[in-house]
Amino acid sequence: MSRVSGKMAALQEMLSGLSDAQKAELGKALEASDSLNEEDALVLSLLRREMVGKKKREHRDRVIQGFCDPFEDLLTDRDPDVKEPARISRKSIRPVWNWLREVGGEDHSRVCLRYEEALEYGPPEEAEKARAALWRAAVRLTEDKLEEAFADKQAGQALAKHLGGTRRLEDIREMLVLVAIAPEIEALKMAIAPAPALTLTRDQASLILEAYHRIAEQRPGHESWLIIAMMRRLLHEADILKVVRSLCRDGQDTLASLTDLAIVGDEILNDLDRYATDMEAACGTEGGAAEIVKLTREFSEAYLAVVESLDIKREGSWGQRMLETKRRVSAAIDNGLLRSARRDIFTALKSRKVQSGRTMVSKADLREDPDMDAYEFAEARAMAIRDVARLGERIGVNAAIQAVTKDIVDEIHLYSDSLLSQITNVPDEYIARARSHVIMIARLMELLAGPDPAETFLKRAMRRIDEASS
Repeated sequence: MSRVSGKMAALQEMLSGLSDAQKAELGKALEASDSLNEEDALVLSLLRREMVGKKKREHRDRVIQGFCDPFEDLLTDRDPDVKEPARISRKSIRPVWNWLREVGGEDHSRVCLRYEEALEYGPPEEAEKARAALWRAAVRLTEDKLEEAFADKQAGQALAKHLGGTRRLEDIREMLVLVAIAPEIEALKMAIAPAPALTLTRDQASLILEAYHRIAEQRPGHESWLIIAMMRRLLHEADILKVVRSLCRDGQDTLASLTDLAIVGDEILNDLDRYATDMEAACGTEGGAAEIVKLTREFSEAYLAVVESLDIKREGSWGQRMLETKRRVSAAIDNGLLRSARRDIFTALKSRKVQSGRTMVSKADLREDPDMDAYEFAEARAMAIRDVARLGERIGVNAAIQAVTKDIVDEIHLYSDSLLSQITNVPDEYIARARSHVIMIARLMELLAGPDPAETFLKRAMRRIDEASS
């Protein structure tokens, strides 16, 4: 190894321990110096080489990002064994880009270089033109090969193997459909920004409709994917049904489900299904009850957005799917919240068994102070039941919740009657403890039965306590 190359290796090792900020600061200091020794010159040379390489990588990444812009809202970190429709795995980007470079050859390289140069030197409008040229080239270079892959089983298997599996092949088909209508998508993204958009306004819906009809004329079969791309920008994806309703006579789901818009409705219903799946997974886990309340709230918003936007027919395919999803949601609420509700709440209410004639009966127990940890847990559970009951009433899954709530409330009333009957007969030192029990029961009553029964009980109990302590 020569003396210079040995120094280079040592300096490279030294520079590898510096952060990017430290390297930038060192580079500025060396460039500002009027006289550099041999070692300084080597360091500056290495830093410049690294910065050029880094800039090239940044430009290359921005070119890939430009290619991905039309489908960025469909990208997901998930990469399931079975491809999720209208969801594109981020793991598909690199294999697809490498294949695009391979089939595009010099043509693709020229387009990418033009885009890189526009990003570096050109005004923003030049970069926009170069990005549009990249999209056009990607479609032109791959469209025939993709059509062949999906028309010919052998060609499809070969391309899937080359890309890394059928998921990659299915992802690239969705990518290229969206890239083919990229200018329309990008124009709408400017109007519906930032993502996720809280609402879809009437003006925004009108813009989507106009673009939909233009694409239907220019690229038939691609127009529904415009709806999908815009749907993914919304916080509540079911809001996109405001557009679907305008495209379907009388807003009927049976019509929408039989047209090319079926993929839009299917994806919205798939999202409803995911709520049910997540609720099922939360059952029996720590914090599962709180998660079920949260998911029930989100599900109810999405569910109501669907039924308020379309005339859902019970006998239609979408109507049947929604009934099944509601059944799963109701079962998850039952399994994850209701079945343990009585135990969770009454653990906080101290009771004891006493002989009454030939039988043993349960009575309130004032011999111990309330267990505040158990009470806080019971209060949280009662709040969860109350919140889910309100939500369930809105989406029609409330029957089981009402039945469980009624049983618990009836038992609390029995417990409170037992407590009232004992207050006048307890020792003086139990009076303060009785107040704590009364306040706790009144709060649970308020959550599960409403403020009126709770207030009535509280007044009766406090009057009884005042009488006992006077």
